[in-house]
Amino acid sequence: MEAVWRIEMLGWLRAIHSDLSISKFQTQRTACLFAYLALNNHRTFPREQLVEIVWPGDDPEQTRDRLNQALSWLRRHLETNGIPAGSVLISDRVQAGLSTTATVTDVQTFLALVRQAEKATDSHQKMKLLAEGVAIFKGEFLPGMHEEWIENERMHLSETLSRSLKQLIDLHEHAGDLEGAITFARRAIVNDNLDEENHFALIRLLGLTGKTALALKQFADLERILVDDLGVTPSAATLSLIDQIRGRTLPGPSADIALNLPEAPPKEKKGSSRVAGGVAKPLSRFYGREEELNQIGRAFANADRRLVTLTGSGGCGKTRLAIEYGHKVGPDIEQAVWFVALAEVTDVKYIAPNVLKALQIENHVSRPILETLSDELNKWKDCLIVLDDFDQLVPQAKWLHELLGRVPGLRLLVTSRQKLNIEGEQEVQVPTLPVPPAAAPVGEVLSCPAVQIFVDRAAAVRTGFELTEDNAEAVRAVCGQLEGLPLAIELAAAWAQTYTPTEMLQELNHRFDLLVSRRRDISPRHRTLRAAVEYSYRLLPSDLQHLFAQLSVFRGGWSVEAAEEVCGEADLREKLTALRDRSLIIAEEVADSSFRTIRYRMLETLREYVAEQLTGDEKAVLRGAHSEYFLRFVKQAEPHLRGRAQAQWFSNMALDFANVQSALRWYAEHGNVVDGLELATRLLPFWEVRGPASEGRQWLTQLLEMPGEVSPVVRARALSALGSLTWMQTDFDAAGVAHAKALEIYRELGDRHAIADSLYHLGIVALRVGEHEQSSALLRQSLEISEELNDRPGIARILLNLGNIGMDLGRSQEGRHYYERSLVIEQELRNTQRVAAAMNNLGNLAFLQGQYTLATFYLEEAIRAERTIGSRSGSAAPVANLARIARRRGEYARAAQLLLWSLNIFIEFGNRFFLRLGLVELSALLSNYGRYAEAAMALEAAEGITRAIGIPVSPSERSFHDDARRLLEENLGEEERAAASSFAQILPWEQLMLKVMEIAKDLESPTAQHLPALP
Repeated sequence: MEAVWRIEMLGWLRAIHSDLSISKFQTQRTACLFAYLALNNHRTFPREQLVEIVWPGDDPEQTRDRLNQALSWLRRHLETNGIPAGSVLISDRVQAGLSTTATVTDVQTFLALVRQAEKATDSHQKMKLLAEGVAIFKGEFLPGMHEEWIENERMHLSETLSRSLKQLIDLHEHAGDLEGAITFARRAIVNDNLDEENHFALIRLLGLTGKTALALKQFADLERILVDDLGVTPSAATLSLIDQIRGRTLPGPSADIALNLPEAPPKEKKGSSRVAGGVAKPLSRFYGREEELNQIGRAFANADRRLVTLTGSGGCGKTRLAIEYGHKVGPDIEQAVWFVALAEVTDVKYIAPNVLKALQIENHVSRPILETLSDELNKWKDCLIVLDDFDQLVPQAKWLHELLGRVPGLRLLVTSRQKLNIEGEQEVQVPTLPVPPAAAPVGEVLSCPAVQIFVDRAAAVRTGFELTEDNAEAVRAVCGQLEGLPLAIELAAAWAQTYTPTEMLQELNHRFDLLVSRRRDISPRHRTLRAAVEYSYRLLPSDLQHLFAQLSVFRGGWSVEAAEEVCGEADLREKLTALRDRSLIIAEEVADSSFRTIRYRMLETLREYVAEQLTGDEKAVLRGAHSEYFLRFVKQAEPHLRGRAQAQWFSNMALDFANVQSALRWYAEHGNVVDGLELATRLLPFWEVRGPASEGRQWLTQLLEMPGEVSPVVRARALSALGSLTWMQTDFDAAGVAHAKALEIYRELGDRHAIADSLYHLGIVALRVGEHEQSSALLRQSLEISEELNDRPGIARILLNLGNIGMDLGRSQEGRHYYERSLVIEQELRNTQRVAAAMNNLGNLAFLQGQYTLATFYLEEAIRAERTIGSRSGSAAPVANLARIARRRGEYARAAQLLLWSLNIFIEFGNRFFLRLGLVELSALLSNYGRYAEAAMALEAAEGITRAIGIPVSPSERSFHDDARRLLEENLGEEERAAASSFAQILPWEQLMLKVMEIAKDLESPTAQHLPALP
């Protein structure tokens, strides 16, 4: 379908349809909105986002009205003269955008022609496409408008135009059309008159065509511009060129030289006429990469490995690493190191001229250039050439093999987004930099290379910037959001003069708009994060571009099988390998004791960019297929999460949990309550073990409250799962309500198995609130049905809780009997989670009977079992019980370390029942240390939980409370106890817990030994 409106943004803002033209807009903001929608006519935008972009910082109520008025004005003017309503402006209460089929922009056409030219193999076709593109570029992008997103796009388009013009200059010169080259050189100066390279090219071309006077005038113009605008003088290369023109010694045009870059004046050769190289020392410091430097060194130490390729995504630091290695080895090989930039070279035959230029050697036309190069390099016993930005030359890489064959002492260090795949090559992958964990100490944060780069670059633009206690977490988070990508970190740090790290973190929601450099001394593709990513994307063939964009639907990673199912294409291994070879996705071997597999992932920065390449319809289809696949995956996994292979399946589920969460969001956003509840309900075992229970509770509550037809059985299962998660959070009233509703539905359905399940859960709710008689009755009803159905997992968990009733009531022999019976069944079933629960309870029983050695055995076995399924929440109780034993044995430092770990887990998972027990133990431990006022505060915090959740202290728990209170009463006066308790009572709960955890952390000793391996 031919576009209805042609929109021009290069030189002015205008929309044209037939004899209609729109060049004046209701307001400047309306023009800005129209330009933004036109530039991004491949997608629609949430109205809130458009308000932030067009009216940043204004009152939200007013800006919503302004947006409505602007959209109404645009609709009236765009959908007129028979153009159907809704065919151009796509707008509803949620989002707005321009139809991609009804509009076309000059920017799109320009970029499309440039992309076609990049892929063209014929030089004449490339010249034609670039000339067409340049002709479209009538002037500056949206002149007179200065919004940040416009400035960024203006810079990006100007850089693209600059590259295109330089290519046209080269292409015309090589075709023998010097006048054509001059025309484009003049246009290049109009585009960027501060770029000395543009003036150099024009001066040289004027000299070659005998226009000496014009060449000298252009030099005078350049000199004036540089002095007036930049305060500098022309480079030595330009001065040398002018001397050659004045002396009429300028060499003629050469078909061998593809780039018209300024050449350094020739240096005098000494001795054997060898010219030592060396790599220019960067002005910024280098951090980290010790392992990668060692890998390069080890590779070159092998005589058969003289070609090393540094691979990695755009902006990961390959060039900087190569330069650092050159500096490192330079002194060992008489500085026979040369750096050759190849970013603009598109044919391998032009590598040799550029290497000779680096060696400051001239080639005689009568002699093959490869012979000249080989002879010069063979003057050195050992030498190293760094070939930077080899990406576009990879298909022609065999030429390097010939060069290495001619020069035995040569080593090549190549940087590229993909391997060269030639004999003798050693790949060294350059990953992103590691980032310290959240809330890490300042010292640990500053020792991280990613953070060191940020601080160094930020200090360069903001004097006195340093890492402090106040900004350390924000700086760490910025580096973390940028995934340790050096280019992105440097671009972010450059804004330190404008933003604080905290403000910068907020701005990263629009990372491509923020991460832009205004420096002119760096490659155009590295001046913006978008340019670096876009360059990688454009190098791909169309089929890989399409797949790469489709893969953006995954979160966290994916398997081959998932990609094939979701993307609808069989046997994707070869294509995934091709994307990995180009450093666009990462392949990782994932293994534990039970399985081994290869998974793939991509950096979030890449994911955001390629997701933009999909249309709204394509995204919807992919998200639907993605959600259906992971619903099937969870259905397959659920039975195994409680069975013999649960360790493997918990690991599998953890790997894809970000994808599962994405599927939940999709179902909720699109009102698919049935599939959403199905998915959330089946995730119950995972949330129980890995947490957080709060997430599962939130999803189930939201989905149950949404309108929609849901079958009774789906609703009952969801209510049961909700009850289990609220029980974990010690919200026993809500848990009881949910399970009672589920029981009512199950009784109507006549589902005996589900009835037993609901009775069981109502029984453990009653147990927690101290209703032991009611709990026993409910559990025994459930046991009767379970035995009738021969439901052995159900029987085992009921026996465990009947044992808990016995323990609560002081009947330890009865408790042991039920615990041991439960353990035998769970061991036969190989239910690791339940085995751990039984072991913990038996350990607690042994502790109460003074059998500390036996108790330690049971508790450490419980911790080991929980660790195999990755359950930190399940490990917390046995670890806290080990802390009790350590305190009774006088091992206070060890007790403190164990107790601190478990308290943190109880708080994280919202388990106030066990948190109460932990705080009571902390109070006793503080008394053992003689810190009685703080002990009173911890005990008051425990009693505050009792008042908050309304759960009485059980008889078995009472002994711990009494022990802690006795220690206080023996050592602290009544008034002092009352004062400490009052202080704890007036503090808000969050502040009280922070204070208590600070106290616990203060007790922890780094010398504590013999700790179990904590999950």
